[in-house]
Amino acid sequence: VTLRPVEPSMLLNLVEGIVVGLLIGVVLSGLIESVDSRIATMKSVDALCPISGVGVIPCICKDGESANEIGVMSEMEALGGMNAEGMESFRTLRTSLLHANMEEPPKVILVTSARSLEGTLTVSAGLASAFARMSQRVLLVDGNLNHGSKSNGGLAEALRGADYRNYCVADPKHKTLAILPAGNVLSNPSELLDSKRMRELIELWRGEYEQVILSLPRVMVCSDAAILSTMVDTV
Repeated sequence: VTLRPVEPSMLLNLVEGIVVGLLIGVVLSGLIESVDSRIATMKSVDALCPISGVGVIPCICKDGESANEIGVMSEMEALGGMNAEGMESFRTLRTSLLHANMEEPPKVILVTSARSLEGTLTVSAGLASAFARMSQRVLLVDGNLNHGSKSNGGLAEALRGADYRNYCVADPKHKTLAILPAGNVLSNPSELLDSKRMRELIELWRGEYEQVILSLPRVMVCSDAAILSTMVDTV
């Protein structure tokens, strides 16, 4: 007669429990990974899109505010609170754009997105700030004429024939950065953007600034970005 119980074996049960638990965890993690269709890494972007990515920008959440309510002016103010990692991501994006074509770097850059809340204003403001840190003369243009901006005028008035310089606002943190707000709401923004006047403005900006950043509304809603894509150097 043994002095110890033959069954149950505590050690054996413990080992079996650990092994089974690990196997279940591996199976579940693999199942979750297989059904997760989100794009989380640049590797996933490269696998799904024939166009290679130029940078990764961290998410900047603004509770209770929509992209239409923020505006490019408020976005520049919000960038002041960004950490070093966030600012470095914009410098990396700037370098990637400049090195994409070393012989003729893009001078007029259009920034847009597919849907709302994808960071169009954030990227536009951050990229303009990154170029301004190189002591370049930069113009940041808010091209969302569907919603306008809280200002006395801007691009909308310039498209009607006014001098755009009357509506430019100097960024207090970057002496070489000028901001042109959207201005008042227009009933026919697409027609005015696809006009001779808009082409004249872009050519004028090319001569007066070293870098021009155009922020346009999402392409799934209106055709503004598609129209201007034929006038700029890169999108």
